[in-house]
Amino acid sequence: MITRPMVRIVSRPRGDAPEWVRDAWIGVDVPLSPDHQNEGPQLYTGSGVYQDPGKYQLDSYRVLSMEAIDALAQKDSRAANWWKQNTHFYDPRGRFLFDASSCQLVG
Repeated sequence: MITRPMVRIVSRPRGDAPEWVRDAWIGVDVPLSPDHQNEGPQLYTGSGVYQDPGKYQLDSYRVLSMEAIDALAQKDSRAANWWKQNTHFYDPRGRFLFDASSCQLVG
């Protein structure tokens, strides 16, 4: 059982995935990555789905992308499949950054 702090996505997250995919995140709870330094948001350098790494800095929460996609699949399997089929993020080493303004810490 995962006992790390969790964030709930409460509004459309920033990014360049299609809007319907980003909207599907709303209401999904995701555990913070073990390498996220504290329970608050942090400034990370991120990239979009279609952008090169290091394109912008974002006050955000870092999560394991594979865990996040699995959590998304419980709510919307079509959106989860989009991530699996169109990106490289369904990987145990992958990370997602969710902008702090789209998240609420839930425990």
